[in-house]
Amino acid sequence: MKYLVNSLLKLAKLQGSQVDFDFQYLPIYEVFQLSLQSLHSLIQQTSTSITIEKTEVCLYYDESWLQEAISNIIKNSLEHGCSKVEITFQFHQQYIKCFIYNNGEEINEKDLPHIFERFYHSAKQQGVGIGLALSKEIIEKHHGLVTAYNHDGVIFEITFPLFQMNDKYKVS
Repeated sequence: MKYLVNSLLKLAKLQGSQVDFDFQYLPIYEVFQLSLQSLHSLIQQTSTSITIEKTEVCLYYDESWLQEAISNIIKNSLEHGCSKVEITFQFHQQYIKCFIYNNGEEINEKDLPHIFERFYHSAKQQGVGIGLALSKEIIEKHHGLVTAYNHDGVIFEITFPLFQMNDKYKVS
């Protein structure tokens, strides 16, 4: 219950633009590594094989908030019976795409357009439907986009623009 209340409060603050992000120019690989570390015990419990492609690409992000978003997506994969998670990246001149693939059961096509909605969950799904909604909101506050689709499992695709800045700006 405490997790639910905290998650709802975070989501409300994000949607009300009441969060001051501390954007830093850091390698995107690091936030994925931190997310995996925060899920270490769950990864061990599920005996899931996880691979992450190494990349040196940097972008502006708030480490703690983006870690939460990515952790929620990976946690969702782990809780849906996958045995393998693969994290890969595609670098383009203006943006980077991050792919989180899991070989678990595909999402029902009628549920797929709704999985990022607050409180939405399918009949088979556990939880209350906050984690992915929170992830989407955090990613969008980072000027990113997240989608999910089926492909011999489920792929979560996150796209972030690659900004070049001379000065640090406070964005909320």
